[in-house]
Amino acid sequence: MIRSFSRWLNVGFVFTWLLTGCSVSLAPAPRLPIDAQMTPIRPKSLAQGVTPQGTAEGIFCPVLQPPHVTDLRVYPTPPLAEPQARISFHDPVFGSCLARLTDATTDLIAGDTSTGMRTESAAVQPFNFDGHQALARSSQGYWYIYSAETLLPTMYLPFTGDLEVRWDPQVSDRLYFLQSTRLYLFSLRTQSAQLVHDFAADFPQMAVAQVGTFHQGMPSAEGRYWPLIALDAHSQALALVIYDLSTDQVSARRSLPAETTLSGVTISQQGNTFLAWFAKACPASLSGAGGVGNAAEPACGVVAYDRHLENPRVLLPSSGAADVAIDASGHEVLVYNDLKLNSISMIDLQSAQSTDLWLVDMHAPPLGISISGRSQRLPGWAVISVYGGSDSSWMNNSLFAVELRAQGKVVRLAHLHTQSAPNSFSGALAAANPDLTRVLFTSNWGRSGAGESDLYLLALPTGWVDMLK
Repeated sequence: MIRSFSRWLNVGFVFTWLLTGCSVSLAPAPRLPIDAQMTPIRPKSLAQGVTPQGTAEGIFCPVLQPPHVTDLRVYPTPPLAEPQARISFHDPVFGSCLARLTDATTDLIAGDTSTGMRTESAAVQPFNFDGHQALARSSQGYWYIYSAETLLPTMYLPFTGDLEVRWDPQVSDRLYFLQSTRLYLFSLRTQSAQLVHDFAADFPQMAVAQVGTFHQGMPSAEGRYWPLIALDAHSQALALVIYDLSTDQVSARRSLPAETTLSGVTISQQGNTFLAWFAKACPASLSGAGGVGNAAEPACGVVAYDRHLENPRVLLPSSGAADVAIDASGHEVLVYNDLKLNSISMIDLQSAQSTDLWLVDMHAPPLGISISGRSQRLPGWAVISVYGGSDSSWMNNSLFAVELRAQGKVVRLAHLHTQSAPNSFSGALAAANPDLTRVLFTSNWGRSGAGESDLYLLALPTGWVDMLK
């Protein structure tokens, strides 16, 4: 499955803050494009010998209660001071157990001048396979791993920059990362990186300089099919790509018209549908949900392709936030913010039937909305976060789960305490783990400075859906 690499690069460390001492040893060339000059230094709070409060005695959120608010009443955000990091508390309105996972003022390594921490995207899974670790990205592009049990920072990854990082969906201590034209596998246990595939060789007639998803895409649920965009040195999209990890081959590719601009790609969780978000909205002739607007080579709106990148269908003329999910009937769907109807809606990726779930209050646009359909082991639910709207809206500045069926439930989870900021980095991004027992979300907790944010972890009891009133 992984092409043999003659010499592994021992990147020298995966730094664990709980250990004393540190060392860096680098194997000789061939050298991966990893920042080898990074010297591991403890966060200030730990370097001074101070153990973070709330973690020495036990486990995150020892007392869990199921969510109990399922109505659409307006619940004002309670005036809470910013919580100390790594101390569990309960949302005073909705009852969920939470904790501030990161502390951007103390957790950063030397050289990282970031002002905030966040998830990569609401559509990207931040939790590893067994759910015990969570990935955080700083505003300067450094990557940190936290324990989802003790909330302690456990290690940081020895590579930085405009990378896309994905957990292995079947092995807990491995992750993949994309850099330039290459896909690497990184082992947390051996602290080693291995080249999996170099996509430059797949496009000998194209000057491909980078592959990625624009931080929006995930491979299929078992990790086999990878959705990618091939770009030139000027970040101009050249082609759509599906990479089959099991055969180590590009299984499908589709060249794009010149000057095509995309904002992201992904693939459905069962790997049946490739989705591309084009930056350009579709004209009226291609408008309307449900795939009614088809064209030989559409380059606008949200376009769905089959696993061979054939049979394109314009699903949506344009879209805001969106993510793929599995609905209550087991069908692959796209859950999205319908900008035309001002609703949270979903569309069946096979039948193209659209279902409107809940209306969005647009009294004070623009809204910041994120959608996560990452809970494939609890199908039929998606997690939504909304901020920046009117205080008269039930959904403003809040995190909630929606049942993916007509007239389904809305389950209120927490207030976000997010204030609109001049930098989108600090916007509220929420992503659920596969069981939907943990949700990681970004909040600036009322701070309006550019990039100021931390990550918060919310816990739900196993089987909470069956406990709903």
